Amino acid sequence: MSIVSLERLFDPPAKIEAAEREKKQDLAGTRKRDDDPPRFRCRVCGLRAEDGYCPDCLADTMVRAR
Repeated sequence: MSIVSLERLFDPPAKIEAAEREKKQDLAGTRKRDDDPPRFRCRVCGLRAEDGYCPDCLADTMVRAR
């Protein structure tokens, strides 16, 4: 048994779950990358962002971007 295996044995469960989740996302190709375009665009001001709430208009005016 190697030292790496022993370290994984004593990792907290939350860290193990997060690592497994990232591994599944990598395999599925759904993990967010830095070069991915923003997913939402504001209907009012045109701002592109990652979440559905526009910080400039202070409203829920975001729609999915193509």
